[in-house]
Amino acid sequence: MTESEVTAGQQDQLQIILKDVLHKKIKDSNAGETILVHLREIMEFVQDIVEQVEASGQSPSVDCSSGCSYCCYSQVNITPVESLLIHAFIIENFSAVELKGLKAKIRENLFLTAGKTLQDRFTIKEQAPCIFLKEDKCSVYSVRPFICRAWNSLDHKACVSAFHSDKHDSAIDASPMRNYVFQTARDLFVDLSRQMGLETGTLDIPLAISKCLKMVNPFSFLMVQIPIFLKRFEISYAQDSSCIEYFLYSKEKEKQISRSLIVSHEIYSGSIYVSKFYPEIYKELNCKYLSAACFYMIIHHAAHIFHTANHCCVNLETENSVFEHFYSRLNDFDFKIFHPRPLEKVSLRGHYHSIPMGTEMIKAHDCITH
Repeated sequence: MTESEVTAGQQDQLQIILKDVLHKKIKDSNAGETILVHLREIMEFVQDIVEQVEASGQSPSVDCSSGCSYCCYSQVNITPVESLLIHAFIIENFSAVELKGLKAKIRENLFLTAGKTLQDRFTIKEQAPCIFLKEDKCSVYSVRPFICRAWNSLDHKACVSAFHSDKHDSAIDASPMRNYVFQTARDLFVDLSRQMGLETGTLDIPLAISKCLKMVNPFSFLMVQIPIFLKRFEISYAQDSSCIEYFLYSKEKEKQISRSLIVSHEIYSGSIYVSKFYPEIYKELNCKYLSAACFYMIIHHAAHIFHTANHCCVNLETENSVFEHFYSRLNDFDFKIFHPRPLEKVSLRGHYHSIPMGTEMIKAHDCITH
């Protein structure tokens, strides 16, 4: 790699390497927390590539150092997966006091920048620095976004000049190699977001992190229980227009134990309706939480098939006793009685909250052979 460009051959080779590493890391990962661990490893792997190339002299080293924070006063947009990585880091590392301070910074930043153009924001940059800037250092440095890793200057003086100018688009020479490598990795993360059913559009950091902090327990106990469920059971499905029938197969008993788990989609309201859910998992040994995991996987898959929005309504009818002992405990749905029915029946309404997990493990029923 030269300082002026990256050749087409090197681009292809890098893409192949990164894709192979990414796919190898997440091949057998079902739990969202595990996937995030692997994605963080990918970030570190890409960072190592950049540092090794610069150390070898094949690309110029950047003129950046700890405590230099001129670029931390610019607007930075990040991908959904990057925001989840940062959110996981915050939850793991920030104290209650630090988290409270972060939320205050987010509110202030959003208030100051609402409706402003890039030029407007540039004029108030010193009042609205990055929400993670602390004493001129990044407080989430190990999981900083790819754009921050790529946005490195070859000339510190140019950064100082640009910061004190009145132009929001001053040109600064940056490393082409860093730009390409980190952009390639970011593109792969966007592809992964699409596969995981996440939004792929970018958001300004304060808004993205604000959304993450407001999520309803994005990595709930189901993210632990679902991999356990998938080790013991398989789900397959058959779709007929806006209706899907699910089938449950026990790997331990080597037979199908339930069928006619039926979900449908109401196009105009965008809601999901559960006509029947009786998987009979309660008859299995050590089955605690597995019916809940099964229910979530079916709704999660149906939401992907029907392309429903996150937080869409989930509706069903059941017996009042079943609501009290099962559905009312599914915190990820927040089921409430929508309408009492005759003969101890109740109509329930809850909301589906998406998690960063694919649905490729649920196969079409006619493709399953045991």
